Amino acid sequence: MYHFLILLLVVGIALPTTGYGQDLTPRTYWPAPRGTEIIVLGYAYQTGDVVTDPSLPIVGVDSEISSGVLAWQKTLGHFGRTTNFQIELPYADGTTRGDVEGLASRRHEWYRPHMAIRSGSWWFDRKAPAFSARPEHQS
Repeated sequence: MYHFLILLLVVGIALPTTGYGQDLTPRTYWPAPRGTEIIVLGYAYQTGDVVTDPSLPIVGVDSEISSGVLAWQKTLGHFGRTTNFQIELPYADGTTRGDVEGLASRRHEWYRPHMAIRSGSWWFDRKAPAFSARPEHQS
């Protein structure tokens, strides 16, 4: 039995694995009353100098970036727990200008929006039961 456990441990360590990143969104697990719907429209504009490695033949780099997001969230009660369902549509558009080896260069990038759909539930916290905005009357 001991040899089997050692073999299982070695095989488990030696097998290739895949790592997955996670997308952390603020207030994903924010408990809100059932039926709460939130619509978000956000916009940001950034402009300024870009610092590059001094060993590169790139100087005078400036960027202008516009970004935005349109999102909708609804809070549900799922098996007695608070569950949030979100749909997001992000957007970004930017232009960068600079001199590369003495030649003026410009690059325009447009982030093609893709819809993100996510759901989050409070399964492991006893403090997040699904609740209503109005107290329920007992008869």
